[in-house]
Amino acid sequence: MQAIFLGTGSAKVSPNRGHASILFEDDEFCALTDCGEGISKLLLENDIPFNKIDSVIISHLHYDHAAGLPSLLTQMKLSGREKPLVIYIHEELKEILLTLLNSFFLFIKEFPFKISIEGFQFDETVDLHKNFALKPGKNSHLTNKYGVDCFPDEKFISASFLFHINGRHVFYSADVGSQNDLLLFEETIDYMITETTHITPDKFIQALVKYEPEKIFLTHIDDEEKIESWLNNLDKKLRKYFIIAQDGMKFKI
Repeated sequence: MQAIFLGTGSAKVSPNRGHASILFEDDEFCALTDCGEGISKLLLENDIPFNKIDSVIISHLHYDHAAGLPSLLTQMKLSGREKPLVIYIHEELKEILLTLLNSFFLFIKEFPFKISIEGFQFDETVDLHKNFALKPGKNSHLTNKYGVDCFPDEKFISASFLFHINGRHVFYSADVGSQNDLLLFEETIDYMITETTHITPDKFIQALVKYEPEKIFLTHIDDEEKIESWLNNLDKKLRKYFIIAQDGMKFKI
């Protein structure tokens, strides 16, 4: 299986980076993890057919991680999709996602292919395909920091994911709220994919020390110069573990 970074940017629109999205694929299964605005165009640019995707996994409902879903579903319909699609999102967010799709007049029961919205719970492993599973962990990225009363506190939910892929572990942080979110899981980690917008780069070293992964991919890039400067000033023994992800970059798992 390989991972493809489709979008490696932050919520800030960039001419060089798309919004957050990573694709895990092999000959039998294809899972899209997060689908920020513009995902349909990113798939075209990477020669990935819309209908190749079997599952969509959403970490949280910020637009740069989920707003591309209505467009993607529309493109699947227009391209004559027939095989089922499964969308995974936290159980508490299923109805919100359904309401969002309905507001775009995308009524999933009326689609020519079956769409299932499956709710996951934190710390419970979900089997996606043979030798491919995910374990969601609750991170602190989303809180009711404005004290709004128009949205329930329990719906401020954001997940990180530990993927179990052919006996290997890939930790995808999605967006985080603190350094502790980079240390959510106790399993060994072979590859780590961490965002860089909401946390200072020195915190990555703590994750490196705890997990000792083969590589740490830095994504969700907001300040390119800051990340490059930090990496260039890092000791060579540590620098070799870090890679700044670019749109279209691939790595084998």
